[in-house]
Amino acid sequence: MRANLPRILAIMLAFVPASVAFGQDELPAGLTSRTSLSPSEERTVADWALAHWARINAETPTAARDARRRLVEPLLREDTSAGFRAAMDQALTSAFRDAEGDVFRSVNAHLLMGWLATDRSVRVLTEAVQSDQVATRFAAASGLSNAFRAAGFAPVAFQAQVGNSAVDTLAEVLSTSNDQHMLDSSSKALVDALGVPETAIAGFGARSGERLARAVGKRMNTLPIDGQLGSRLNPMLVAMAEIRTAVTQRRGAVGANWQNAIMEMYGRAGALGFRYVRAEQAGQLGSEADRDRRTIANTIQVAGTIPPLLRIDRALQDQLVGLELVENFKRAADSDGDEFQRSATSLIRLLGDEFRLPSDRFNIGR
Repeated sequence: MRANLPRILAIMLAFVPASVAFGQDELPAGLTSRTSLSPSEERTVADWALAHWARINAETPTAARDARRRLVEPLLREDTSAGFRAAMDQALTSAFRDAEGDVFRSVNAHLLMGWLATDRSVRVLTEAVQSDQVATRFAAASGLSNAFRAAGFAPVAFQAQVGNSAVDTLAEVLSTSNDQHMLDSSSKALVDALGVPETAIAGFGARSGERLARAVGKRMNTLPIDGQLGSRLNPMLVAMAEIRTAVTQRRGAVGANWQNAIMEMYGRAGALGFRYVRAEQAGQLGSEADRDRRTIANTIQVAGTIPPLLRIDRALQDQLVGLELVENFKRAADSDGDEFQRSATSLIRLLGDEFRLPSDRFNIGR
């Protein structure tokens, strides 16, 4: 299945919203925005959707690309109703199920299910993220990313609890996976969930931000210090930057649980640096040591820029700055590393005192 991933990535690009001409609309004018569809209108939607779905196969790539775009186009409109999404989902349910076993059609089905963004489609994608097949897991995570993006600009077509379950599953994938594709796709989907506005699903974005922060922290806490460390860290680095943006946009007004998750994530970034310095001093690093060192330094730095945005005590902020975590990490390569390890240990102690985060949550490789 890994050999199919480059093709899967190519397929995904065709699902990215683009400013293209789709030709004459085959659906009756106004149908996509109606909140309630009659049986005859549902039949019209079904005929239209099934006709285009039938053209999606690996043997006719040009026709498949056109069919994908035509199927996705109404799902990218801001005025498309939840009723239309449900009708289209119902029409394609059996066809999607029949696509299992055909990698090309199955991947397309999972990506399209995301744009449908219904309760049923999000549940199916949530289950598929846990599939034994890497291609299915990857497409399902990308499909959930599409669902969260749809919730950001169109009427909500899935309930909060359904979305929350998907976020919890993605967070578990991010916090435990060793597969680079899954780290990338699950972190991106969680970032898209973080971006769902309050007006769409109240509290969903904040809860997703908390789960993302905890998952990033948990994964950093268990990452092995090996040749893949830098590449595995990159999705975490991007996710932390998105968390910082979200906190900035909220003017630091984040709930206690999310704030706690952010501080734990910061501590775990420091603990990762601690383990790296220990491995460096023991001569256990490989040929990518310089690259990995830069990535870890960036990770600690980005994680450390989030606490100053939070509404926490100024004296505590000053203590965090005084630790000079990034500066000491950068100097560790030219010293015995003790100064950074003392800084990281002080950070962990401070987090225990101020946020009730016990020291055994931070893996420093004892």
